[in-house]
Amino acid sequence: MGNATHFRCPYHGWSYRNDGRITGLPFHQEAYGGEEGFRRKGQALLPAPAIDIYNGLIFVSLDPDAPPLTEYLGDFTFYLDYYTKQSASGLELRGPQRWRVKSNWKRRRELRR
Repeated sequence: MGNATHFRCPYHGWSYRNDGRITGLPFHQEAYGGEEGFRRKGQALLPAPAIDIYNGLIFVSLDPDAPPLTEYLGDFTFYLDYYTKQSASGLELRGPQRWRVKSNWKRRRELRR
C-alpha cells in the first residue's frame, strides 16, 4: 500500500533501494567485518527467475525450473477466484493482509534432505 523508496528485510534488517541496490546493513562492522569483510558497494538483490500475476496477486518463484504458475496452482485457482473475484469491480485490499502459520521453514528444509 502506498509508495516506498526503500525496502527492509524484516528478518535481517538489510535495506534496499527500489532498483535492488543495498543501502543499509545493520552492524556492518561488528557482524560482517566492515568493508573488508563484506563490501556494500556493488551489492544488489538478484532478480527473481519467475514472476507471474494471477487475479492481481503477484507470485515470485526463486526456482528457475518451477512450472508455470497456473499449472502449479491447478485446482486451487477455484479458491483464489472465489476470494479475488467477489465483485465485478474487483477486490481492494486496505492495508497489509497477514496470515500466521505455525511452521518452521528452516526445519522443513532440513527434513527434505
